[in-house]
Amino acid sequence: MGFWTFVFLVVAMGIGTEFVIRIVKLGARHYENIKRIEHGYPTLDGSVSMRAGSIHEEYEHAHAHDGRLQ
Repeated sequence: MGFWTFVFLVVAMGIGTEFVIRIVKLGARHYENIKRIEHGYPTLDGSVSMRAGSIHEEYEHAHAHDGRLQ
């Protein structure tokens, strides 16, 4: 195996590893954001979903009392 073949293989493996790491981090961040939204916390970037706001709470409150808003 020549020098340039070795360099090419190392660079290709590095690029492939970086791609896999980025995909895993993206999935982990997405999963964390879903869990934070379910518990009513803002997402990791600081945004608050509509689901965590008062509209969702009023909707659940209305359904808990036979559809009557109180």
